[in-house]
Amino acid sequence: MRAGPLVPASFRRQLRMPWLLGLILLASPLYGQTTQPLPEEIQRNREEMERKKLEYRDEKARVEDLNRRVDEYRRLRESIPFTNVQGTSNLIQVYVNRHDVRQIARQLYDLTTNSTPEGFEREYWRPFLFLNQADKYMGGMPQYGTFDPQHPENNVAIFPNIRKRGLEAVIAETATADTAWAMQLTSPVVEAYKLRLQERVLKTALEVGEPPEPIGPERMSGENVVPLFGKAQMEPSDTYPPRRITDETRLAAAQRTQRPPVYVYQEIALDPAPAAWALQQEVTMLGDDYQGYNVQYQPGVGGCP
Repeated sequence: MRAGPLVPASFRRQLRMPWLLGLILLASPLYGQTTQPLPEEIQRNREEMERKKLEYRDEKARVEDLNRRVDEYRRLRESIPFTNVQGTSNLIQVYVNRHDVRQIARQLYDLTTNSTPEGFEREYWRPFLFLNQADKYMGGMPQYGTFDPQHPENNVAIFPNIRKRGLEAVIAETATADTAWAMQLTSPVVEAYKLRLQERVLKTALEVGEPPEPIGPERMSGENVVPLFGKAQMEPSDTYPPRRITDETRLAAAQRTQRPPVYVYQEIALDPAPAAWALQQEVTMLGDDYQGYNVQYQPGVGGCP
């Protein structure tokens, strides 16, 4: 049956194309033959599939672990409770009401992926002490009083937040602005601690009362039973070591192998220098015409003896 004139020629060509391709494939000698992969290629495909399988399992385990830590983070946020510090997501705050801040810090740090006991002291506890100005407390540990709903700012504690980075939970890195904001929030806590300390000292002083008057012995002995200068020499020595001769030749010439001590048997008076000794050089700061001094000094004649 011949196609009518209403069927376009392009449509008739599309109808003939699949039949032509089928005839060509049947006539080809390679029809029905498949290319077998090489053993090396099969091994590579197996290794690649195994690698992808391990990567998938590892990523799945990390995702499940991260989800578990996120659920624990939400549970702690409701049970402690804590909130983010206004203006930053790197810090969280807790209004301490008989809480153990070290236990809270430990619970938050355990949410991190690679948490260790050594890392808690170095990476989390030290920043907590710094953010809460622990150096201003006795013992180096922040101290909080009874929680007052009217003044909750006196019991606030600042902790580094736990953030998500990739598929890991890590400690948030605090910037300089975060540290300044933490110092501002914890300053009322330090002032409240100082006030409690002053009140405690005053209360203790009132309980103890006035100190008693010192009571001494009725009579003091006039004898000193404690030796004064017990280790000092009472009298100076009457002998002095001889002059040291460092030249061995002179020592041999003096025919001495032992140096006898020099005995001191009387005081030796040293002649004082004359008062007008400087005038021997005809030096005067009063001018040459000054007649108050004898510029020609002669011992025993005028001047000083």
